[in-house]
Amino acid sequence: MKYHLLGIGGTAMAHLALLLRECGHDVRGSDQEIYSPMRELLEVSGISFATHYHPSNISDPDVVIIGNAIGRGNAELEAVLDRRIPFRSQAEILKEVILEKRRPIVVAGTHGKTTCTALLAWLLQDLNPGFLVGGIPCNSPSGSRLGAGDPFIVEGDEYDTAFFDKGPKFLHYRPWQVLLNNVEFDHADIYKDFDAYVLSFERLINVIPAAGHLVMYSCGSGIDRIRARARCTVSTFGPCKADYQPVDIRIESNGRRSFSICGIEGRFDTSLIGRHNVMNATGCILSARHVGISIERIAYHLQSFAGVRRRQELVLDGSTSRGVLLYDDFAHHPTAIAETLRAFRECFPGRRLWALFEPRSWSMRKNVFQSALPAAFSQTDRVIIGPVFRKDLVKDSLEPVSVADAIIAAGSRAAYIDSIDTIVETVIADTHDGDVVIVLSNGSFGGLVEKLKKALVDNAHA
Repeated sequence: MKYHLLGIGGTAMAHLALLLRECGHDVRGSDQEIYSPMRELLEVSGISFATHYHPSNISDPDVVIIGNAIGRGNAELEAVLDRRIPFRSQAEILKEVILEKRRPIVVAGTHGKTTCTALLAWLLQDLNPGFLVGGIPCNSPSGSRLGAGDPFIVEGDEYDTAFFDKGPKFLHYRPWQVLLNNVEFDHADIYKDFDAYVLSFERLINVIPAAGHLVMYSCGSGIDRIRARARCTVSTFGPCKADYQPVDIRIESNGRRSFSICGIEGRFDTSLIGRHNVMNATGCILSARHVGISIERIAYHLQSFAGVRRRQELVLDGSTSRGVLLYDDFAHHPTAIAETLRAFRECFPGRRLWALFEPRSWSMRKNVFQSALPAAFSQTDRVIIGPVFRKDLVKDSLEPVSVADAIIAAGSRAAYIDSIDTIVETVIADTHDGDVVIVLSNGSFGGLVEKLKKALVDNAHA
């Protein structure tokens, strides 16, 4: 088959392209811009792509795969419709070409999907599983692999599927097992309210077969509604009212976390920081055990899992930046921001923590989280709120100055700075030896991480 992927630069689309190439198909694509590391992954795999949209890019494919960022008015999409070329969504092709032949394990929830998908694939490595992760695992050269085993672990996104299919992607994935993390309102551009958001997860659970399995986080609003849809075995995990609860969580002398789980013999060790990652690991342990991996093998693999790029990723270790540590993180929801920063505070007691935040997701760009956002930064000493991404396209947008003012009123230093270069200058002028700087964004933040990395190194040698 000849596939053309329209929007191939997106993480999920690029990884789908790699899977289709592994299957032996002719794969090419196009996008407006394709950034690192997706560009390099596609190039190494020999997948050709255009970095602009034009009808001439589409050379008689059997099927065009439409990314969910592509809408009417796109030159190539209009050509596809005019020429009546068959088209599918990314989720449809994944189901039809790969998942129908496997036992899919779908990892879903508002938070932790990428980390849990990558970790579960690592824990199941003895079964040679396939996987598709919405990021790049540090233990793997890419976020996808076909694998030869029966399980296929896929990150289940609740965002809409395509311009012609406004339902969530994960409803296409025919799960045999679902690992469901905590559920909180998000994607205000897709879901009108929390009830509509929870309904999407109810629909996902409703398609698990009776012989399947649901592993779910036990706390939060909507959980009872979601669980009531299950017609399969259910295992719950969490800090309360759970079948399996992580306990005796310790920070070891080497900075790693160790913990036990009520109801399971043995002790587990991980390099991932933060109690939220202990919860993530607990869910993955339960899921892997149900698939048939022994607790001994799970514990063995867990200790070598190195995380996912852009999730608490150490960019500068201080050796070349006068002791300043620089981290890159994807957190963009108030809860994710709060848990991430709490983890860093726990990991670096006594050090000054900087949080540099870009309001970029649609929910964050709107004023949905205006009142909840300031408290998310309570663990930090210095906060810089960057410009709202494409604020001109958003009605009732977040007011970052008000967020900064509320953070100041709560006792931390904060500022709204609308220039990336000025943010870099501010950090360079005020960081001290031992400071920890965390960049929080689900996008590029105007190239802030690379600019700040270079400036910190240059400043150290000045």
